[in-house]
Amino acid sequence: MKAFRVLFIFLNIFFISSLIARQVFQGENLWKLQQQVTEASCDATITNDNFTAGMLTIIHSGVYCFAESLTGVITINADDVVLDLNGKKISGGANGVVVSSGRKNVTIKNGVVGPVSSTGILINSGCSDVTIADVKAKDCVEGIRFETSSNSFVKHCDLVSNTTGLTLDASHKIVVDECTAFCNEQAGYSLLTSDTNCFRQCKALSTGEGATGDDTNVYGFVTDSGSGNIFENCIANATQALTTTVADAVAAGFAFAGTERCSKIIDSESANVTTAANGVAIPYG
Repeated sequence: MKAFRVLFIFLNIFFISSLIARQVFQGENLWKLQQQVTEASCDATITNDNFTAGMLTIIHSGVYCFAESLTGVITINADDVVLDLNGKKISGGANGVVVSSGRKNVTIKNGVVGPVSSTGILINSGCSDVTIADVKAKDCVEGIRFETSSNSFVKHCDLVSNTTGLTLDASHKIVVDECTAFCNEQAGYSLLTSDTNCFRQCKALSTGEGATGDDTNVYGFVTDSGSGNIFENCIANATQALTTTVADAVAAGFAFAGTERCSKIIDSESANVTTAANGVAIPYG
């Protein structure tokens, strides 16, 4: 009986091991294998065939994964949703991904959003516990926008060639961690009447590159009429207003505007702010 039990345990271990792992053979596509593992952990995969008139609305909790790059707008109207872009892209709509008002515990990760004609990822009012991770928002008016939302995270994201990379509008307790804004026309990161937000190890690089307006303020980081916001170990480099010629225009790596109060810039750096040679825009660090 004891020998039988030992044999039974051995066979179970062998069987379970064979399910967990197998040999990777020469010539196999490792990316394809990873994709298969990702899709196996999804409750549903999304293809372009799932869209109606360029729209798809998620109304049930679960894990949703892109099976291919998509054209249209995805609206998340449920709590406890993970949207895994699976290394793919969504583009071509007014927005890319929209989270409906009042939703909570939503994650958007791992892919590219844009080009779109308005906002790449829009988090509407009353949302909380939203995480946006490992996303590139590119060629949008606003890459990512939070409206009156709280207790959320943006991490390891790239904001590229938008008008504004990231906007927090009347939002609080948002942590933005290790994100980089490249070549956004007006601002890398913009906070409007927002408070107690934290930016850590974020970069705003070449903000203003590609801008054509003659009356535009350009900022790497700007917070206007909020309070208690912290920018720690952040870098603003090569902020530029090369076409701005109107009086009192500003180009700044970091700016506190309006009635901003009790906010801090800690161990951060601004360098190489430039303005038009024939203009009167004021360069600030």
